[in-house]
Amino acid sequence: MRAGAKTGFASVVTGLVVGITLLFLTPYLYHLPMVVLAAIIMVAVSDLIKIKPIIKSWKTERHDGWVGVLTFAITLIVTPSVEIGILFGIMASLVLFIVRTMRPKIVELSLYKDDHYRDAYKFGLKTSDHVTAFRFDGSLYFANA
Repeated sequence: MRAGAKTGFASVVTGLVVGITLLFLTPYLYHLPMVVLAAIIMVAVSDLIKIKPIIKSWKTERHDGWVGVLTFAITLIVTPSVEIGILFGIMASLVLFIVRTMRPKIVELSLYKDDHYRDAYKFGLKTSDHVTAFRFDGSLYFANA
């Protein structure tokens, strides 16, 4: 918190002060120029824009970075209806997750010389004619079941 508050109780106090201000001091704010009110709103909202998480997700997983950038851009384009941008971000991340996990890698296993099962093709191991063991490298759920 910018004011140096240490606990969540500061949010309660801030909410009460804002509520009292809206109830009793709104008529005095009527004569303020719109530019002043816009500046107050911009200062209050400036902490909501965070670029570092988008950069971090871009470096970690480029697809997630694209979702963050596109969500930010669409939210700016449809500015009065911010919920459309947020819904786009949610839907894009869900679709991206489903597409990435829809086809997990399926590996045929064979016994390695250290008595562990390994990828038969990767390690050049002989497979059994009678029993086949598979491993799914990913979780199974409705999209890839």
